[in-house]
Amino acid sequence: MFVDTGGRILKDYQLIDDTAELLIDALLGTGLDRAVTGLFADAIAHVNKLLIPVLAIDIPSGLNADTGNIMGCAICADITITFIVLKKGLFTGLAADCCGTVIFSDL
Repeated sequence: MFVDTGGRILKDYQLIDDTAELLIDALLGTGLDRAVTGLFADAIAHVNKLLIPVLAIDIPSGLNADTGNIMGCAICADITITFIVLKKGLFTGLAADCCGTVIFSDL
């Protein structure tokens, strides 16, 4: 449906620029247990430089769901929509700088 209505899915983060209307972050999730490095870190740094709204799915990539610690680097989202249960890490540690407005959905 997203593509059918004119949305584009870009497979190379370097193609994302400030002309996008919204970026959806679903790169990394709740199981993250080590520092973000390499291409993942490069992609996060690129996204954080853009001047477009970011919607994080479940938890911003790079944020530890239990502690709220940034695991090397993290997406700075404007809105985070989280599912099933509110993760403690969305409200502790440095999470306030990464999550933006948190919306809960029990699915």
